Amino acid sequence: MTARHVVEGCDEATITNNNGQSTTATIRYLDPVNDIATLIAVTTVAEIVTMSRETLTVGSKIQIVGTPINGLVLSSGGISRIYPKGGEFSFELEVPGDFGNSGGPVFLNGKVVGLVNAKDDYGHLFGLDATAITDTINEVQVNKKSNTVTAIISNEGALAFSVLLNVLLIIISLTLFVSRRKSKENSIVIKI
Repeated sequence: MTARHVVEGCDEATITNNNGQSTTATIRYLDPVNDIATLIAVTTVAEIVTMSRETLTVGSKIQIVGTPINGLVLSSGGISRIYPKGGEFSFELEVPGDFGNSGGPVFLNGKVVGLVNAKDDYGHLFGLDATAITDTINEVQVNKKSNTVTAIISNEGALAFSVLLNVLLIIISLTLFVSRRKSKENSIVIKI
């Protein structure tokens, strides 16, 4: 899992562990609203880690890992703000970081509790907690079929409008053609 903007536009991603072992991964899901991406690795190069739904509070001491410089960097700090559920972010971090931290894990007491997904112009980092991430992914899996149906229904309106417009253009063209033939002058007469 990472932030969507980290892998957006890519067909594949490369995952490399601390020992330099790499594997390719295909992008399975991109969430443009919550900036989440899930990937499926071809082979395993690291231990599988599950996210903890531990409650984060203002002042919680956290760590983040990312690659804002050459190689992985571990930074420590705290949570400076908690946002209401359903927002763009779950929390604001009070920890040094940069754009290379995007998509990296947020740790609390050695457990992954979220990921870094944004940085503002003032250098503040923001993240999503495990609950927001898992709720989003679960909602997508449950509503996957209904999303497809919604897309089909919304396309039917555009298709009906297109067919109606084409029929109207054919009628107008025939009217113009017939009117021109009936007229003795070389002018077009349209009777409405």
